[in-house]
Amino acid sequence: MNGTLRENSEKNDGDDEIGNIEFIEPSINVYDFQEAITETLTVKYQVLKMNNSALIWIGSNNSPKFSDLSLAMKSPYDTLPLTSKILGHSSDSPSLNLANKLTKKLNKPVYISFNIPCDRILLTDIEKRLLIEIKNNPQVF
Repeated sequence: MNGTLRENSEKNDGDDEIGNIEFIEPSINVYDFQEAITETLTVKYQVLKMNNSALIWIGSNNSPKFSDLSLAMKSPYDTLPLTSKILGHSSDSPSLNLANKLTKKLNKPVYISFNIPCDRILLTDIEKRLLIEIKNNPQVF
């Protein structure tokens, strides 16, 4: 039986705890879309929507890889989300900035894997397309 374990503990008459294990189905939904940003570059987006977070992979058909990952999440102690670079060079900040923006917009932790070398103009086009998809299909994020 596949599933995530959730343990419910109950006290019996003695000091021993009895653990009941309940299996719950994992909830990860996958959504893909792509956009021809330039004549030579088609950007692919893959969204993994989880119970309380989302992972968004951004890459290309020409060079599919997973060499970058950043996380942003809201903090009860600050108005700005907390961000962390999990994988990749710390000098590459598109994923950090995008995770920060999307965490505020989606109101949940967001992982971003940004795997395309690009300049500011291209980055703006990639981000714009993602925001259009969020507006048109908010249920997949």
